[in-house]
This record gives sequence, structure tokens and C-alpha cells, in this order.
Amino acid sequence: MQARDTEGWRPRSGRITRGTGCALAAIVLLVLLGLFGFALYRSAGRWDRQVEAKLAEFRAAGQPVTWEEVLAARAQIPDDENSALILLDAFDHMEWRGDSLGESIEMLGTETTGGSRHCGELMELARSYLDANVEALGLIHKAARSPGGSFPVASPEDPLDLDQRHLTSLRQAARILAVQAVCSAESADSKQSARSLLAGLRLAPSLRDWPSVIGLLVSVATDAICLSALERCLEVCEFSVDDLQALRRELDREDREFTPVFALYGDRATGNCFFERELAGSSGQVRRFIPGWPEALAFRYNERVGRVIDICLLPVWQRLDRMRALEGDTEPKGKIRRFLRVLDDAVVPRYTWLVRAKVRSHARLRAARAALAVEEWRLRHGTWPDSPEQLVPGLMEAFPEDAFSGGPIRYRKTANGVVLYSIGIDGEDNGGLSEDEAYERLGPPEYEPEAWDLPFRLLNPELRGAATLTFREEMMDSWLNLRDLEEAGFTKEKLLELGFTHEDIQELEGRR
Repeated sequence: MQARDTEGWRPRSGRITRGTGCALAAIVLLVLLGLFGFALYRSAGRWDRQVEAKLAEFRAAGQPVTWEEVLAARAQIPDDENSALILLDAFDHMEWRGDSLGESIEMLGTETTGGSRHCGELMELARSYLDANVEALGLIHKAARSPGGSFPVASPEDPLDLDQRHLTSLRQAARILAVQAVCSAESADSKQSARSLLAGLRLAPSLRDWPSVIGLLVSVATDAICLSALERCLEVCEFSVDDLQALRRELDREDREFTPVFALYGDRATGNCFFERELAGSSGQVRRFIPGWPEALAFRYNERVGRVIDICLLPVWQRLDRMRALEGDTEPKGKIRRFLRVLDDAVVPRYTWLVRAKVRSHARLRAARAALAVEEWRLRHGTWPDSPEQLVPGLMEAFPEDAFSGGPIRYRKTANGVVLYSIGIDGEDNGGLSEDEAYERLGPPEYEPEAWDLPFRLLNPELRGAATLTFREEMMDSWLNLRDLEEAGFTKEKLLELGFTHEDIQELEGRR
């Protein structure tokens, strides 16, 4: 009986032991969870302090940090002197052609033709396009005479809801001015052509303090449109020395003054707003379950953008190499912190692309400025200079520096004139070969992206406007199809009268 009692007692004792073990395990688990939560809480506080220290470092360097600080740092221009307000009025009067022929007309201002003039039919369409925009053009030229510009921010409280619709209109204004410049050049009105180009080059400065990298890219695009138009105009006419000097001063100002730094200030402030509102959330869900995650990402973001800003304050030719080094930077070390590199993979390549676009714009501005000095030398002496050294110090204090190499812009005489060029992003001297020329010469199999230069060409005077393209040549070399031409009034019968063959019309019909 005692044995049975003893045997019966032992299982009851075992059940108590298992229960006690479960309780102890639960207590240990709770303690561990508490310690883990406390560690996360301490980690969140540490990251938060690091973010505040980083922001204080930026402020000590005179940099705006919050969205309110960025807006307060913008230029304060009286309304009656603000060119941006005049441009907004001009945008309301602009007439856009959204069809394919309208795009073809706009390409008049940017596509080179080797010195040939455009056909009469296309120029007539271009003048009709300009007539429809005569009021807008008057306002754009008025804005160009204003001392400065700063577009108003329509939603100052929320950077995540920044209204940037005017940026598309600004780019379109550059296209219209380019068409006007080319039409004036082909009509031998070089004075009006130069005025249109100057007005185009003064569009980008209105975005100098726009707090968004999108605005920076639009400014790069407007400058590129104007530089292409300038090269095109010099294919068919000559500018006076005074106009060349005015354009050169404008190019120099744009090259020196327009940096990406303010746009990066705005981008950093917008990113911090995103971390505060979206990652943490109004209910703090992310912060509740993963304490420290928003703070760690915010610190890494500010540290990365801060380094990009520092890079953009360096001489232009050093920036791209430093951005590549930043992409290859493996900091921070350690398995726990390695997750922060997810942010780098999303952010740093974006800024590398941005810096590359801006460096390329600097390179084109400098090549154009050098070309205008060479053109002025030719007007004064009747021949091309033998080397850039002849221009210094007579016409220039120093020959422009290549934004990609740090050396001088390259200069080379050709059979048709001269070419001034930057060696481009590949760092190799390709003899002034442009992107289009590289593609046409090598074709898709051998063509390598970026294996070309950034040239600005000047033709010999006798080649400028020496030939005129026919309507057939222009249309067969375009992407337009028969339907596009018929909508503009060019029926099959009309095309045949203009020299098109039945085979040409069949080809146009087959285009999509």
C-alpha cells in the first residue's frame, strides 16, 4: 500500500515540476523579451540622438534642415521684380501642339542639319506655331529682363504635396524660344535670334532656389534645349560680337551660379518629413513594433545626403568620381547595421545619376562658351585660332575647364570648321564624336553607351545656310507618318506635287 502511495505520489510530484518549469520558462521568456524591448528602446534613443546631432551639424554649417527652414532660405524677391510670376502668366497663354507634327516643329530648334536651311513648308508651319504663341513669347521675353525669379510654393505646409506643374510649362517655353531663335536665324535676323537664346538661358535661374531635384533636372533640360538651338543658329548665320559676348556672359553665369545644393536641401527636408510621417505613422505602428528603425533610417539618409551635398560643393570635375566612391562605400559595418544599406541601394544611385546630369550640363555650357569665344576670334581676325592659347588673355581670362577631366576644353579643326568638346563621362578623348555620330558610325552591335564626347561645332562661314532641305528630305528623315501629314493638310496629291514618289507615300503609310 505504501509502495502504491509512493508510486502515486511520484507522478503528482512530476506534474508539479513540469508546471513549475513552464512557469519558469515563461518568466525567462518575458524577461528576455523585456530586455530585448529595453535594448530596442535604448537603440531608438541612441539613433534619435545621432539624428539630432547630425541635423545640428548641418545647421552649424549654415544649411537649412527642416522644410520651414528651406522655405525661409529662399530668395525674397518683390513681386514686381519676380520673373517667375511673369512666366506663370506666360504659361497661361501658351498654345501647345500635342500632335506629331507639332513635335517635329519643336525639333527645329534642337536638331542640327550640317548647315542646311529648313524647307519653306516646315518654316511656314513653324511661324504659324510662333504666331499662336506671340502673347506668351512677349511675356517670356519680359521675364528675361527681370533681375531675378523665384516660383512660389503653393503648398508650404507639406513638402510631400509640392505642386510642380509649372516645371513642364517651363520646359515647353524653352522649346518655343528655340523655335523662335532658329526661325529668326534662318531669316537673317541674328539680333532677334540672340535675344531668344538669352531669354531661354534665363529660364533656368528661376529654378535656382526651387526645393526639389525635379526642378534641377528641368533646369538642366532647358539649358540643353537652348545650347542645341545656339549651335543650330550658328549653322546658318553669324552673330555680332556684342551678341556673342552677351551670350558668353550668360553661359558663364549659369555655369558658376547654378548648383544642385539648394535642391538637395529641399530633398533632404522632404525625406525627413517622409520618415516622420510615413515610417513612424500617426499611430506609430512601425515605431511600436520595431523601435529604432525609423530613426536609424533617418540618420543614414541624412548622413548620405549630407555627403552628396559636400560632394556638390567640390570642383565640378571631382564630383562624379566622389559619387562613385560613395556608391562603393560599404559603411556601416556589422551584421546588425547592414540592413541600413537597403537605403543606400535606393538613394545613392539616384543622386549619382543627378550629379552626372548636372556635370554633363556644366560640360556643355563650358564647351559652348569656349565656342563663342572662338567664333568671336574668327570675326575679329578672319580665321580660326590655331590653338586656345591665342584667346587667353585677350578674349578670356582662362580657357574653360572640362567638367569631366579638369583639363581645358578640347579644340580641334576639321574640314568643315572647328569643334570644341568635353571628353564626356567615359574619360576618353573620342575626337569630338557626338552620341548620335557614335551610334550611326558603330551601330547597335559595337555602340557603347557613354563612349562619346560632348561637342559644340562651328562651321566655316561659306557652309552656313549654303543649302536648303526639301520638304521630302525633311519628312522622310523624320518619324512622321502619312496620317500626321494629312492632318496638317498634306494630302497624297499635295505630297506628289512636292516631289514625293509613290514609294515614299507607301513608306509613310507603313509607319506607325
